[in-house]
Amino acid sequence: MTLCSEKKGYPSKGIADRVITKWIRENRTLDLRSYPCRQCGLWHLTHQPDRFAEEIEEAS
Repeated sequence: MTLCSEKKGYPSKGIADRVITKWIRENRTLDLRSYPCRQCGLWHLTHQPDRFAEEIEEAS
């Protein structure tokens, strides 16, 4: 597994979502979301729109 960027990676969506919940509580930032990385297989956090939503739903 190679790390795709300098972003912190989380091994599961559940852990990434808990980090988001904590971040929102502490910083009042509401536009965070998690996404699965195709390169490294980890979950990253972003402020970007969910451009992969359709691909994720199709893969489910």
